[in-house]
Amino acid sequence: GFMAQTGLAPKYLENLGSSLAYVSIKSNATEAEILSVSREIAALSTGAGLSADQIVGLAGTLAALRIPAERSRGSLETYFNTLRRAVANGGEDLQNFATVVGVTTDQLDNMVRSGQGAEVLERFITQLNSVDSVAMTSALDALNIRQLRVSNTFTRRSQNVDTFREHMEYAH
Repeated sequence: GFMAQTGLAPKYLENLGSSLAYVSIKSNATEAEILSVSREIAALSTGAGLSADQIVGLAGTLAALRIPAERSRGSLETYFNTLRRAVANGGEDLQNFATVVGVTTDQLDNMVRSGQGAEVLERFITQLNSVDSVAMTSALDALNIRQLRVSNTFTRRSQNVDTFREHMEYAH
């Protein structure tokens, strides 16, 4: 299923297995947990420009933070759909997203259209990590990412941005 959703060629399956095992060794998540989250987020993450190893790194972060696979998928689906809608619609929605990511609207538009989803996501959670909880709530509200489970997932992820970076590096 992961290969079909990501387009990963069979010759890279061993590399994927190595990434998965290494992320598991370096984190408090099991291979089974990481694989479960990876399967749930593979299609939408690929659509946002994440590579197979980046998906494993992101899944490792989510699994290590004990965010269930279904919630991980749902929160990322909300995030990526909101981001794509903001780019498509432009205006205030795009400006709000660009502000949170810490780039101009043109830069964000180019990043999304060129498939730099992992970089946009890292900047997003890094910026959320740099503000207090009230500002974080306001930022998520301005982006219409206010559902309880989604905002909780991003709050937990932003509070653990170093874990995200480490898992992305381990998976590579």
